[in-house]
Amino acid sequence: MKKKTNFVLALLIAVLATGFTSCGSDDHNMNEELQRTETISSKDPEGTIVLNMVSAAKDNYYDFGGTNVHVDEANNLEGYNSNAQFVALGKVNGLSDVTKIPTTGWARRVAVVPGTGYVMRYLSGNREIIFTRIFVVSYLETASSVGSEYGVSGISVGSNSGAVIKYQTPFELPIELESTTVRAKAVGDAYDYYSHYQYTTFDVTLKLKQLSSFEIDSDFRSCFIKSVNTDGSITVEFTAVWMGTDLYSGNIRIENSIGTTTVLVYLDE
Repeated sequence: MKKKTNFVLALLIAVLATGFTSCGSDDHNMNEELQRTETISSKDPEGTIVLNMVSAAKDNYYDFGGTNVHVDEANNLEGYNSNAQFVALGKVNGLSDVTKIPTTGWARRVAVVPGTGYVMRYLSGNREIIFTRIFVVSYLETASSVGSEYGVSGISVGSNSGAVIKYQTPFELPIELESTTVRAKAVGDAYDYYSHYQYTTFDVTLKLKQLSSFEIDSDFRSCFIKSVNTDGSITVEFTAVWMGTDLYSGNIRIENSIGTTTVLVYLDE
């Protein structure tokens, strides 16, 4: 009887041990999968951010340092408003390989493709243009497992239910202009009855040798970036007090953390 009891006890211990080992293995695999994410390496530019972006409904946006972006249900990168645009650069080895800002190919929505580099642009407060470089590391394979942690419901199940993304913003390059002396054309007039001054609106096109993140300031009134053109130039609109037929001039300053470039602007009727 004692031998039989010992045998049953040993068998029970073996079964329990197997069960604990199996559960422990499952927990380990689950933890390993949940923790599987990309880390910043020494090759990434300073200021690189890593995001696990779960694809979901339109209200699931992530902060990209000033504007909001999400991966939609069809696995496209999309900005919160029409100011945000993207261009895909094709396959690159990493975020640091995104070294230029294209002048064409911009769209409000682009497909998420692992191993691809992108540039995003948006206007901030009309005085500042911001470029962001982006690299898609991989699809987010654990999106269906971690979705509840983000408070997201209705996530599709599958290996491409989001993306692991690296980005760095603002993407700044040296500011170089083809000319630092330009002429602006008058495009409209307004009269201030209180001051009895006539204000004229001017447009001026500044041709940059390469696009970059920057902000502008000027000696004029209401100076702002009107558009970024397909040839890489920018159109700036401002108002000034029109002094009869005399030429009036002032400076527009374009600056980022790398440096400042000053443009002398002459006003024409």
